[in-house]
Amino acid sequence: MAVVGLLSILIAFYISAYVIDALAPSFNSEKNLNKSAQLAAYSWTPTFLAGLLSFIPVIGPLLGIAAWVYGVYLMYVGIGPLKKTPEDKKVVYMLVSFVVLVVVYFVIAAILGMIIFAVFGFGAASMFGY
Repeated sequence: MAVVGLLSILIAFYISAYVIDALAPSFNSEKNLNKSAQLAAYSWTPTFLAGLLSFIPVIGPLLGIAAWVYGVYLMYVGIGPLKKTPEDKKVVYMLVSFVVLVVVYFVIAAILGMIIFAVFGFGAASMFGY
């Protein structure tokens, strides 16, 4: 599971940088892949740190939710200066980017999970003894 998580996060980071950059012209923002990668890194950092503390029984899930909210806030704060987004389009750009990033992460995790579990014999066919 750790390998799936790590690969999912790395692939999702690179895809998120390209998605944020591809959406930029639609929201009158600057198209700059380096700035998009910075924005993706800044907004994912609290989630990465909370993932390290997720083993704590009661506080772990609460830290995850707090980190997720703080990551959304960081994306909102950073989208203006980094991407030069007009003030009236910041919220919509952030929400569209964030929804796309979450969907991309879960799709990548599902695909990698199926591949890695199949390699180790834990695929759907192994449940039926094949």
